[in-house]
Amino acid sequence: MGRSLGTSSSPMEDATITTLLAQLRNRVVLMIGDSSLRNQFVQLARIGLAFDRNAPVADAIVHGAHRGSFSLPWPIKQPEKPDSSNGFWGGFPWMVATTPQNVTLVYAKVWGCAELGSIVRKTRAVLLRHRQRSNELGGWPPHLVLWNFGLHLLHVYPARPVPTVALRCALRYEALVHESTRELRAVLPQAHLVYRTTNAVCDKRFDGAWELAMRAHHCAASYSAVDEAAPRPLANACRSERLLRVQEGCRRRYNITLAECVATFMDEGNSRTQRAKAISATSSHPALVKLFDAFSITDGRCDATVDGRHYPRLLATINARFLTLAVAEVGETERT
Repeated sequence: MGRSLGTSSSPMEDATITTLLAQLRNRVVLMIGDSSLRNQFVQLARIGLAFDRNAPVADAIVHGAHRGSFSLPWPIKQPEKPDSSNGFWGGFPWMVATTPQNVTLVYAKVWGCAELGSIVRKTRAVLLRHRQRSNELGGWPPHLVLWNFGLHLLHVYPARPVPTVALRCALRYEALVHESTRELRAVLPQAHLVYRTTNAVCDKRFDGAWELAMRAHHCAASYSAVDEAAPRPLANACRSERLLRVQEGCRRRYNITLAECVATFMDEGNSRTQRAKAISATSSHPALVKLFDAFSITDGRCDATVDGRHYPRLLATINARFLTLAVAEVGETERT
């Protein structure tokens, strides 16, 4: 996405998002998730607060080069950081932006499968402080919540290990969606709930240590699911001690079977499985939660990603479709 996320969309796409945002006047939208949700938030904030298209968000915030109000937990000390720096922006547990039309967007970071009730309670305190700083703009509770558990539950061992608890959540993904829906409904009984499917993973884009991990786990998928000690005939590309060490390392690190290592690896197949389980979980509660299918937008679009999991060139499409859903859900009545 480069230094500025503003260059990933066209002026026409930005105009569409501006029009849709205007229909959410006096609304509060809470977005809970990983960097996929954060990138959605950043693009919406950029457009809603009229950032210069070429200016990195960090630099514009430091110099006040935007309209509306933007809140962070602490001052930005590295204004030169680009919008593409996951290491930098991932350090912020929350961000809040309110447009001049009083559309408030809130991003709350979740790593793995954290308990959402505590995140919501912390976000309430954040929004109340933001309201005090922004001439009484924004408010609580949120009208709509968009959330996702996804990429942070999947490992790329040994290049990108994740906590064992994340893998356990990945193995019971449908139950996780069910439970998080009930949890959010309990703490936000009036909010409209929307579950976001995980971006499609384009593992063809993996290189270096990530590509090695992918080969090891895709080769492991050739082993018998019944008796992992008895491998099926393998292609020559899989006959490697190096790959076998990766497979064994995953089993030992997480104390799980090889089949479970394969089932929790970050690749196209497992992101597709997460989508199927999310559809199943949300279809069981159509009155409680809607589904926003980001997977279907990113599936097969390896041309639009560099790292295989973030799709900056598709963010405008993702956000336009999400806002269309949000307007249909909460865009017609004022907060009372």
